[in-house]
Amino acid sequence: MESGHSGEASAVRGLELLWGLGERPNRGRRPALTLDQIVRTAIGIADVTGLAAVSMRRVAERLGCTTMSLYRYVPGKAELLDLMTDAVMGEVPPADAAPGDWRTRLELSARADWGLYQRHPWILRLPAGRPALGPHGFAWYESVLRVLTATGLPPAALVHVFDLVDAYVRGAARDALDAAAVERHSGLTDEQWWAARAHFWDAVFVPARYPVVASLAPRVPCVTPATVASSSASGSCWTASRRSSGTSPMAVTKHQGVTKSPVRSAATPSPAPLPLAAHVPTAPTPVANVPTAPAGPALRRKPGAESPARGSKAGPVISITESSAFPSPSPRLRSSP
Repeated sequence: MESGHSGEASAVRGLELLWGLGERPNRGRRPALTLDQIVRTAIGIADVTGLAAVSMRRVAERLGCTTMSLYRYVPGKAELLDLMTDAVMGEVPPADAAPGDWRTRLELSARADWGLYQRHPWILRLPAGRPALGPHGFAWYESVLRVLTATGLPPAALVHVFDLVDAYVRGAARDALDAAAVERHSGLTDEQWWAARAHFWDAVFVPARYPVVASLAPRVPCVTPATVASSSASGSCWTASRRSSGTSPMAVTKHQGVTKSPVRSAATPSPAPLPLAAHVPTAPTPVANVPTAPAGPALRRKPGAESPARGSKAGPVISITESSAFPSPSPRLRSSP
């Protein structure tokens, strides 16, 4: 995982670049490059070959200039990563500009988040707790908090809800990308992997030792959220089966009180993330007249926000429920080192 700035001077210069501050007036010849050119070139490299391939030398080669000449514009890779992150954040429309109540807007925002990770998976390799602190990221963060104020929750609880949904979408996106990578490297689909281990259920698995798991067969996943188990002809052997194409890899379905997720495919583009099925613990203040429309997610941790203390009592529960159909996700971005 990429780290952040190495010192205060580096951080200050990075913030100046993000916000367009401290720029010196241009004198003499017109610069051969622009900061936007450099940032967009770096994003293109990361999108195709991954974050590890991004370097000042590689960017310079793409732009047809020397590595040293880039340092006139960007002090180093840490600042470049911040600029890349905030630039991609600019793709995302404000969460409060979407139609509907707070639940609908939150879900649309989460889907936009998911879409962002599909287009720019390298973002998931950056530390979530060290955001870029750029104008695009803050504009989006503000818009999500405005949406959450409609819940009537106190400020601290708004941040906790934001963190919960953001971590859910981020983790689900990372799992989907990792599963696709494993399939590419191994040459085996999830179904093939589970089929090769079908013997486990007949010869190794002992129902009496794991009665709850046994009672859920054949309608629960085989240990992993990436698979869906179905019974064999004998009813004793569970085999993985892929859902029909077009189903979200994270679409959460409920079967006899059990949550299960279908298999992900590396060959099929990942659709928007799941309708969320989670319970969000809130602050001890009761919430009245909370809208009951479909839920949704999308967010990021507020810089410097404190996590709830261990052992603290949870207040009323807001159930973020499953929703029906949603428009195609739009882009959104995230933190940086």
